[in-house]
Amino acid sequence: YGTGAALGPKEAGAEVAAVPPSVPVRVAYELQLAGHRYLDVRTEGEFGGGHPAGAVNIPYMHSTGSGMAKNSGFLEQVSAIFRREDEIIIGCQSGRRSLMAAAELCSAVSTSMAIHLIIADVW
Repeated sequence: YGTGAALGPKEAGAEVAAVPPSVPVRVAYELQLAGHRYLDVRTEGEFGGGHPAGAVNIPYMHSTGSGMAKNSGFLEQVSAIFRREDEIIIGCQSGRRSLMAAAELCSAVSTSMAIHLIIADVW
């Protein structure tokens, strides 16, 4: 999934194409024990079915009658809870939503933020 490098500041006019590294569940658990915060981007219903201790749920997508729709307030909700200097593990069930969420956060972040992806809902 990625380069393994932490995200650095954007340069004026430069596109940032960094994709955060994917880490195994064991590594994500160790990162969380070391102080990384866990952002669970699954729906509230999925989150309610089980999640890692201390996880914060901000759905990237919401269930609708006809499928899923992007959470239009995702960035604002993340910004209200997480600081730019936080080290974050982003998780979902299959990895698709966490990858989309991480890509959106990477494009929006203008200062250093370490983001790691995990493809699992619980450990």
